[in-house]
Amino acid sequence: MPAVTFGNYVLSYTQSDETTSGQAVTVQLENTAFIAPLYDKPSYRVLDTTSLMVGLANTGRFLQDGATLTVAVPDANFTNTRTVSLQPGTAATMVNYAIPLPASMTAGQHAAAITLALRQGARWSTARRSRYPSRPCP
Repeated sequence: MPAVTFGNYVLSYTQSDETTSGQAVTVQLENTAFIAPLYDKPSYRVLDTTSLMVGLANTGRFLQDGATLTVAVPDANFTNTRTVSLQPGTAATMVNYAIPLPASMTAGQHAAAITLALRQGARWSTARRSRYPSRPCP
């Protein structure tokens, strides 16, 4: 069987024995995930440290063992990758990130890209923007 990636799978079979022929059965099997990023504040100033909480859930029916969770905020020169294992049908796993904002960061909205990648290379991504209004007062 090839490696399972994110997506929908269909298992079809017919159960029979020597006395009867059974009916065909089709079972839908999903391999999906849920990513919910949440910042602790609506906006930040440069030199702050943001607190990004990422909620992860395996909403499918396959074990997502040895997956990697990567959070990248390119404008803050921040990238962090962690290994996670998500059991199907369990409550969300919360992963916290402290992201320091450099003095060189400009005011405006800056993106955080959050990617869950399976060992087979399949990716499930989301992006979140956060506001950085201005530099701190001296």
